[in-house]
This record gives sequence, structure tokens and C-alpha cells, in this order.
Amino acid sequence: MKRLILLLGAVLLLTGCDSLESLPTPSERYGKVEPKVRTFESDYRTTYFAAQLALKRMDWVLTKSALAQGIVNGRSAVHSENAFSGQNRQYTIEVRLNEVDDRHTEVSVLLHEQIEGDFQAGATDRTLREHGLYDSFYASLDQVLREGVPVPDPEK
Repeated sequence: MKRLILLLGAVLLLTGCDSLESLPTPSERYGKVEPKVRTFESDYRTTYFAAQLALKRMDWVLTKSALAQGIVNGRSAVHSENAFSGQNRQYTIEVRLNEVDDRHTEVSVLLHEQIEGDFQAGATDRTLREHGLYDSFYASLDQVLREGVPVPDPEK
């Protein structure tokens, strides 16, 4: 009888190993989130103005923009989960541009999610490792670059 119980315990213990492998490690869960990076075949100035237009087309508000530093930041509208929960969600995006050469620009993006309400003491802010908004931004940026973006003359 003891052997049967030990055998069943061992089987149960080893059966759960597959599910434990899919859990994120503590460093993956709480470590620094690296930005999503893509390189575009476009010069630095054009990519900068295209990033601004891409966010505007996504109905985001630009909160900070600096051509010399290669910064374009924005925020989404506040979304309510439902009328009864009182929970509100908003996203902010940090776009950084880096000139690779005269014809290529590296674009790195970090997405943050803020949640407020739902009986919490204050708003939470977390950087998202994976989210569909990363792909949405890059698709919008790619579309703006393909369509052409008006670039102001630096002499004026």
C-alpha cells in the first residue's frame, strides 16, 4: 500500500513538471523590459515626422517630441472597462529613434499601461513586454512611410 501511494505521488509530481516550464522566471517577470526594436529604410528626419503622424492616426496625443534627441512620446485615451468596475486604463508609448546611416533609422518602442480604480489605492504603471499595440504602431509607421510624410524644411 505504501509503495502504491509513493508511486502515485511520484507520478503526480512528475506530471506537473510540464506546466511549470511555461511559467516565467522571476527575472523575466520582474526584470527590466527591453524595448521592441525595428529598423526602417528611411532617413532620420522622415522617420521622426512619420512616427508623430503614425501616433496621431492611432488617435494618440503627443506628449513629448524632440527631433534632436529622437524622442516621440504619446498617450492613448482613457478606457473604462465597464460602468460598474470603476477601473480605467491608459497606455503611454515611448518612441526613440537612432540614425543607423543616411538611409536607415532604428526605432525602439516601450509601451506602458496605467490602471486606476478597481479598489486600488492609486494608479499602477507597468511596462508591457508583449502587446498588440507594438505591432499596431509599427504597422502604422510603415504605412505612413510608404504613403509619404510631409517633412518640414529645416531652413525655414
